[in-house]
Amino acid sequence: MNVHEIQSQMTDLRHVQSHLGACTTSGKTPEEIAHIDERFFLACEDLSVLKARLNQPVKSKRGK
Repeated sequence: MNVHEIQSQMTDLRHVQSHLGACTTSGKTPEEIAHIDERFFLACEDLSVLKARLNQPVKSKRGK
């Protein structure tokens, strides 16, 4: 996965976080609230993984 793809996925995950973080729980069942929470925290975890991948040093193919 190249840098552009990682950045694009990070942007998508930030949008998911923003949307799920703004969702109202009024009128939702406990199961629906749990599902929203689960999706939010999975997006947070995925974003952390992508950030770590983006911050990894690039290995040179020349020197091996």
